[in-house]
Amino acid sequence: MTSEPVDPDQPIAWRAIRPATPVRSSEGESVGTVADVAGSVEEDTFHGVVVALSGGHEVLVLADDVVTIAVGHVDVVWPAAVMRAMPEFHAERDFHLGTVGRFRKHSGWVED
Repeated sequence: MTSEPVDPDQPIAWRAIRPATPVRSSEGESVGTVADVAGSVEEDTFHGVVVALSGGHEVLVLADDVVTIAVGHVDVVWPAAVMRAMPEFHAERDFHLGTVGRFRKHSGWVED
C-alpha cells in the first residue's frame, strides 16, 4: 500500500502543530522552530506559539500574529529582524499545595 505524499502547505488545526515545525517570518525566511503551543484544548482556544529562534532564545508569537499553520511550516506576520528583537519568553510555572520537607510532614507549594 502506497501513501500519497504530504503537501507541506496543507493547512492544519492549531492542535496538530508538531514540535520542531519550521517557523517563517513575513519575508518567508526560516527564523526558528516551534518549541511549544500555547492554548487550551478543553476550551479549544489557541493563544500562540513559542518559537525557538535560530539565535538561541525563545519568543512567544500570539495567535493574532500567526498567519498560516500548515503541515510543513508556521508563518507569522513579523519580519525576521523583529522576531530576533522580541523579548525572551519565560513560561509561567505552576504550583500546587502538597507535602514538603525532609520527611514530607508539612504543607507547602510544590512545582507541577
